[in-house]
Amino acid sequence: MEQHGSKEELSCLTNLITLEDLNTVNDSSITIDLICTDQSKASGEVSRVGLKLKPESLGINYEIIDWTSDFLDEGKQRFWVNGAL
Repeated sequence: MEQHGSKEELSCLTNLITLEDLNTVNDSSITIDLICTDQSKASGEVSRVGLKLKPESLGINYEIIDWTSDFLDEGKQRFWVNGAL
């Protein structure tokens, strides 16, 4: 999935089309876990502490909060697919 929001010619519409493609795959009983976030402006507007406290107050799982915090702190994310990083 390509990055959307900060690249020219990649709009919310192309992101929705990608999600529709994933729904088609999902209809064939393949498991998909997906988190979509748009943090292109958030890091410059809100403190990092605030970006952690709000999800915590909403009861969002700490692993997701840590995953998002890692992206904000390091500018990169990593994840496991079929047991491989």
